[in-house]
Amino acid sequence: MKHSCARAFRGFTIIELMVTIAIMAILTTIAVPSFRDMIMKNRVSAAASELVAAISLARTEAATRGTDVTLTAASVGGVVSWANGWKIEETGATITTIREHEPIPSVTATATPAVTTLTFNRLGGVDTATAIEITVDGCPAKFVGGKRTLEIKTNGRVLNEVNTRGDPTQLAKITCP
Repeated sequence: MKHSCARAFRGFTIIELMVTIAIMAILTTIAVPSFRDMIMKNRVSAAASELVAAISLARTEAATRGTDVTLTAASVGGVVSWANGWKIEETGATITTIREHEPIPSVTATATPAVTTLTFNRLGGVDTATAIEITVDGCPAKFVGGKRTLEIKTNGRVLNEVNTRGDPTQLAKITCP
């Protein structure tokens, strides 16, 4: 006996397709703001890590070479800023460039006091304690994780602080470019 009622339907119905698209739209709406926040936090974290590595290198080179080594903020278009990159140089009888770093896009770095050069002595210390605040351009200061402060102590050590003083309940109201 033959069955002539066999279904030849294969694939999705329009209802199944619409439900799938609706679920994808909801998930995308939830995920995109979180993803943008993660990118902003990663930009700040990466910039801070690169600057900490440069400070550590300058400090180590000063101690290894037994002479002063400077870490100098770069000038781009007449504006001297840590976000424009930096240069590490031995400042003995002749100036020797150890390493240069290119600008960091979409980041602002401000030093307090407003120094553009850190000079490490042969013991790895600096004359003046300095704090460099790193933020993502266009992000409000209360954006949690959107700011890092690097504190350079007179002994040359660096403390890396994350801004956690933001109001977590306000995160949904904060938008960054």
